[in-house]
Amino acid sequence: MKNQFKLAAQLSCIAIAVTTANAQAQMLGDAIIQFSGNQSNLLAQTGRYVGVVCDALDGAGATDDLADVQAACNAFADNANEINQGSTVTSDGFTAEQLLAGLEDIAPDEIAAIAAGFTDSAQDQMADISGRLAFLRSGIATGVASSHYGNYGGAAGDDASKLSYFVNTNYGFGDKDTTAQESGFDYDGYGLTFGVDYRFEDNMVGGVALSYSESEVDFDRNGGSTDADGLGLTVYGSYYLDDYYFDAVLGYGQHDYDGSRNINIGSIGVGTATSSTEADSLSLSLGAGYSTTINEWNTDYFARLDWLQVDIDGYNETGSFLAMNVGDQEVDSLQVVLGGQVSRSFSQKWGALVPYASLDWRFETDDEIRVVTASYAADDITNNLLTFNSDDSDSNYGLLSLGANFVLAKGRQVFVNYDTVIGLEDVSGNTLTAGFRWEM
Repeated sequence: MKNQFKLAAQLSCIAIAVTTANAQAQMLGDAIIQFSGNQSNLLAQTGRYVGVVCDALDGAGATDDLADVQAACNAFADNANEINQGSTVTSDGFTAEQLLAGLEDIAPDEIAAIAAGFTDSAQDQMADISGRLAFLRSGIATGVASSHYGNYGGAAGDDASKLSYFVNTNYGFGDKDTTAQESGFDYDGYGLTFGVDYRFEDNMVGGVALSYSESEVDFDRNGGSTDADGLGLTVYGSYYLDDYYFDAVLGYGQHDYDGSRNINIGSIGVGTATSSTEADSLSLSLGAGYSTTINEWNTDYFARLDWLQVDIDGYNETGSFLAMNVGDQEVDSLQVVLGGQVSRSFSQKWGALVPYASLDWRFETDDEIRVVTASYAADDITNNLLTFNSDDSDSNYGLLSLGANFVLAKGRQVFVNYDTVIGLEDVSGNTLTAGFRWEM
């Protein structure tokens, strides 16, 4: 434990961009680069960055602090050299896995989870309204909705008002496996949406909705956590032409993020880097579809084009010698969505029960691998950047929805819905949604 703590403290010193008088620095940097060179892009780039910082120490004055920095390079390079030469455990008691874990903790790869969280929040905002429009046109609830055009039996669906309000809440949960480029994590989140829409004509409806969301991510290997919240504003409309319809949804969101990143070497923690940043999201969805009834079954076939852009501000970590300055990021997504939905109405004494199921498949056309750039906050000498790639996005995946709408008297309705993502590599995601709708 004492040796592990010593190495952890020494590695922290590597992040301090100062100079050294030791002419062996280049050799030390090479040893670190060789040690990590055959690893993943993340570890190779991190090792190269640490090695370059070590090389930059050459030729500095022999102060006490610089002697400590040189000792840090010596310690890490000595252990790396032993592994390079075939040792399974170094003389200081470190395995290759422990040294690689230290390099992985140095890199702020958790930034990928931030981008994913902001993207999911904006996509959920669009999904809520798409569900709302689906029910407005056909009486099928995939979100809080009302039936202006369907008749569920009895008095529950009759004499719909032009003005209606809706509110829904959701809880999402899931996980992502650790990959060569990104740390794994578990997540959960909550959301609340309130909206109002107005039927201008029998074949045209429009509305506006305000949403709030918050989420928490816990990284694997005690890597830290993030908390995010956001506000979203959405305007939407739908136009009907016989059995055909056309939808449009435009959304804007503002998101805040706070995170902590634990930096560990072996089993000894060497500090926690904390950070905060903000992001803006802009989304647009254009869709069209066809609705019909077959032997009392309501069916809906649709196609959409969903566009999303998220701009994440760069941020500076604090609280650790290994804190990073992380650059701006932009996430772009353009999805072609194809799907269908089926439901059936069952008349009840209290109104009508409408169970439904839907499946859509999403084809990603624009979300490419992102290059993340970062540098040690303490490094004001080398001007070198640590760069690594995010995971490649899945080219296609599906969303399965199951639920039921309870249509009551006086324009009131309650719904429940369950969504699950299918076909994503290394990722699972589930959402439970419930809501209420009423007419004025």
